[in-house]
Amino acid sequence: NSPQFVVTEVPATVCERHHIRTVSQGQAAISVPAETPLRDFTHLLIYSRSSLAEQTTPTVHRVDDVASSVTALSFTDKDLDAFELGGLISWVIPWRLDFVESYAVYLAGTVSGFGRSKVGSDVRANETEALLPAETSLASFRAIVVYSMSALAEQTTPAAFLLEDVFSMVSNITFMDYDLDVGELGGVLEWQEPADASQVTQ
Repeated sequence: NSPQFVVTEVPATVCERHHIRTVSQGQAAISVPAETPLRDFTHLLIYSRSSLAEQTTPTVHRVDDVASSVTALSFTDKDLDAFELGGLISWVIPWRLDFVESYAVYLAGTVSGFGRSKVGSDVRANETEALLPAETSLASFRAIVVYSMSALAEQTTPAAFLLEDVFSMVSNITFMDYDLDVGELGGVLEWQEPADASQVTQ
């Protein structure tokens, strides 16, 4: 029989092993699927096996669990209509960019990304903002979520930011026409400023 290689993961205590796969001699790589639970395992072990037995001492590789989420996610609504959104979404890039290729930005119904709708195209790994076009419907969205993406997959747990719909409409408009000619107007137009004028410039 040809020699075989047994790939196993173990926790730090080495009292428990989880068999991943057995491959034939001549194969020097396997694919570990995205979203494989790490649990409390810390190392990958590869054992050589003959037709008689599996070796006692394996080759050991410590698992480097890479986590690369954006931080400081923020958004200020510059669309001043009720139930509409618009403005820049910004974030701080992960401190570790080794395997980050891009970011995917979504509007979502929850901070976990449920019921999401993509905002524009993927954003390159070294960029820190995406534009949410004016007049984007708030609909049932409650959050903005950003997923880091590698060549293998999109991360499962996004960075999230709860939405706040800013609307600023004047009220109590009054105008009295003091120009007494037909087809002409003249007088003072008055109104009450919005309760929230933080994003109003004119």
